[in-house]
Amino acid sequence: MTSTRGAPAADPSQQQWRTVADLDLAGLERLLVVSAHPVAVGQAVVSMVEAAERLGMVIEHVVCADRDVAPDALVDVVCRSVAAHERPERTLVCAPWRYGGDRDHAAVGQAARVAAARCGSRLVEYPSRLADETVLISEPGEATDVFETLHDATADPWGVDHRWYEQRKRAVTMASLPRRRFVRALEIGCSVGALTVDLAGRCDRLVSVDASASAVRSCAERVHDLPGVDVSRRIIPAEWPEGTFDLIVLSESGYFLTPLQLETTLERIRASLTPDGVVLACHWRHPIRGWPLDGEIVHQRMIETLSAYSWEILALHLEPDFVLHVFGADPSVLPDPQEQT
Repeated sequence: MTSTRGAPAADPSQQQWRTVADLDLAGLERLLVVSAHPVAVGQAVVSMVEAAERLGMVIEHVVCADRDVAPDALVDVVCRSVAAHERPERTLVCAPWRYGGDRDHAAVGQAARVAAARCGSRLVEYPSRLADETVLISEPGEATDVFETLHDATADPWGVDHRWYEQRKRAVTMASLPRRRFVRALEIGCSVGALTVDLAGRCDRLVSVDASASAVRSCAERVHDLPGVDVSRRIIPAEWPEGTFDLIVLSESGYFLTPLQLETTLERIRASLTPDGVVLACHWRHPIRGWPLDGEIVHQRMIETLSAYSWEILALHLEPDFVLHVFGADPSVLPDPQEQT
């Protein structure tokens, strides 16, 4: 079964400009001004800074002045600046308007939009006209748009069918599951479905989700003849599947959540896992450029959060390239070394 959910964000160029006085800054702790040049900010930014000062917000300014920097590197610079705050969802990013006709402003504004989406921050855009006092309240959009482009461009963006590293990692993943079979499992971030096929062989029912419609189509085609598999497009954690699961798999997808989304996802996991259920997480250990999280951060936050629920680490596999944890509240799910097959 395949389903598609979600709608594209509105084009910010069609939204109305407002004065700074009209902005709701409640709950924000930090203003991050992003500019293409050290002095290329006008009255709108001055008004934003003054409003932030009155509220006691932290004010920071990052200048992205290198004309030759690649778009991905520019996103990484802005993303690291946004994520430097402990709660990036309480940061307001103030960036150049992308449609003002200036090439540098357009590049920096687009990088700020992507970084704000990936960090879960709010975004306003300021005009290139220095005397203009208005700003545009902008929707950063979905951070997962990049995966739609990625899956549209190639049938196997991660090389899951052709790289021994990926094939071996799936084998390690499956060998780390403590039970032969599971009643109902949730796979978060199924991509093209290579791991989905393996999980389907161990689960009576499997719910596999991904934020990319192209990935969902590829996964659904791969598993169309396997019983009990439901593949759907969902934005996690907002569109969390109903019901309970005795297995939840978060493989190579945790660092593509915003920090707040990861926190909420762990809450959803706790609420939907059965008492004898387990959570398997597996992630790349190297830096993830252009995103606020990486594998080490994801697993450390999982350890901190799930241990607070009195869950234990039931398995740990650590290599230079990836880390795998299995968490659960009931150690008795681990196989008995003396049990005969």
